[in-house]
Amino acid sequence: MELVEADCGAASGPRAHPADVEEWQRKHTQETRHLRYRRSFADYAVLERQ
Repeated sequence: MELVEADCGAASGPRAHPADVEEWQRKHTQETRHLRYRRSFADYAVLERQ
């Protein structure tokens, strides 16, 4: 049987760089011992007119 951690509700909020999120995760894990994180990514595509 697999143990699934419940979501704690904490969020890093938007960060400019993936390393910033990893640092937040590291600190959160130290404080809470949580090991599972949901990550979402977004970016922009800029098209040029021809």
